[in-house]
Amino acid sequence: MTLDEAREMLRAAARTLPPRTCRLSEAHGLVLAAPARADVDMPTADLSAMDGYAFAWTDDVLEKALPVSIECAAGVPPLKLPEGSAARIFTGAAVPIGADTVVPQEDAQPDGRGGVRFNAASAGRHIRRRAEVFAEGDPLLEAGERINADRAALLAGAGAVDLEIYPRPRIAVMLTGSELVAPEQKPQPGQTRNTNGSLFAALACEAGVEVTGLRQVGDDEDDLRKTLVESLESSDLVVSSGGVSVGDYDLLPQVISAIGGEILFHKIRVKPGKPTLFARVGEKWLASLPGNPLACTMGWRMFVRPLIEALAGDDRAFFEDPMSAEISEECRNRGDRRVLQPATVSHESSGARIAAIRWKGSHDLLSISRADALLDLAPGACYASGDRAPYFPLDWARRRLLRPERARLASKESAR
Repeated sequence: MTLDEAREMLRAAARTLPPRTCRLSEAHGLVLAAPARADVDMPTADLSAMDGYAFAWTDDVLEKALPVSIECAAGVPPLKLPEGSAARIFTGAAVPIGADTVVPQEDAQPDGRGGVRFNAASAGRHIRRRAEVFAEGDPLLEAGERINADRAALLAGAGAVDLEIYPRPRIAVMLTGSELVAPEQKPQPGQTRNTNGSLFAALACEAGVEVTGLRQVGDDEDDLRKTLVESLESSDLVVSSGGVSVGDYDLLPQVISAIGGEILFHKIRVKPGKPTLFARVGEKWLASLPGNPLACTMGWRMFVRPLIEALAGDDRAFFEDPMSAEISEECRNRGDRRVLQPATVSHESSGARIAAIRWKGSHDLLSISRADALLDLAPGACYASGDRAPYFPLDWARRRLLRPERARLASKESAR
C-alpha cells in the first residue's frame, strides 16, 4: 500500500467522536458539532460611537444652540430626550429615545449657559444601530467550524457559553521492546534509552490531546496483550512504537488479532516507516509505529495527527497538498520506495529553499532534531540544485490544505 492509499483508508474509516457539551472557556481549538446562535441583539440598543452629544436632527441645527438636558452614560437603559434639547453622551451609551444623531465633542462648543452649538454635523451619524452586528436567533457559527480566539469573543457576545463540540481524542502511549531503559538510566551495551515516550508526549501536547497513560512493556505476548487492553480502556487512540516488523519478537500484529482487532493496513511503501500498522478494536483506534524515532515522527505527522483531527471533527484533516521550494543541492532517491527525508526550509528574498539533511537512517535522532520538514522523494526522483521539490512541513499549522472545493471533489472521487 502506498502512503497516499493508507491515508485515504484512514480518512474513509475515521468517524468523529460522539459530541458533548462544553463550556466556552474550555472550547478553544475545538470543532462545533452544532450551530451556535445568538440569544440577544448586538448591539442591544442604538449606542453612541463617540463621546459627544445626541439630539434629534433638524435642518437648522447648526444655526442655534440646544440646551443640554440629560446625560447618558454607558450601561444605563435608554433615557427619554426632552424635545428640542441635546443629551451629553459617552461612547457605548444608549442613544436616548427621541434622538437620531450624535455629534463628536470635538465638533461641539458648549456655550457656557447650559447649551451647546455644533460646528459640523451629519444626520444619523456616529450611532451603532441595534442588531447591526447580529440579531437574536441568528446563526453565528456553523457545525464543523473551529473555535479560535476571535470566534470565542463572538460566541461570548452572543451568550453561547454552552456549546456542542466534538471532543479531542484521549490517547494512551505504549512503548514496546525489552531493550528500552528510562531516559535517566544509562544504557548498557545492547540497550537503548526510551526516546519515543518524550517524543509522543511532546507531540500530544502540540496537538492539544490528553495522554491518559504512558506504558512501557517488554517483548512478552501476555504482557503486551494486558498492556494493550488497559491502554485501550483508558483512551480513544493508542499510539505504540516497536513490535510491528517481521522479527520473532514483533508480536503486536498477533496480539491485536487475539483481542479481536481489525487491522486496516500493515506495511506501506515508504521510508522511514515501512512496518506502520493501523487497526481498530471496536470503536477504539491503534496506531502502531516502528520503534525508530524518525519513523515515529513521520508516522505521527502523516497518519496520527490527521487521524486525531478527523476524530475531533475536522473533515479536511487528510486533504493536504505538499508544499514546494527550490532545492539547495542535488538530491535523488535511488530506491523503489517513497522517501520522506529530514530537511530544513529557509525563507529568503528570492523565495523558499529546502536542504536535505544527511541522515544515517531512521534511528538518527540528531538529523530529525534539526529538521522542520520532510522532503518528499518519489522512487527514482532526482532534483538538481534550483529545481522545485515537494515537502511536508513538520509544523502542522503550516501545512497547505486543499481549498474547500478541491477537498469536496477529492472526497467524492474517493467515495466512488
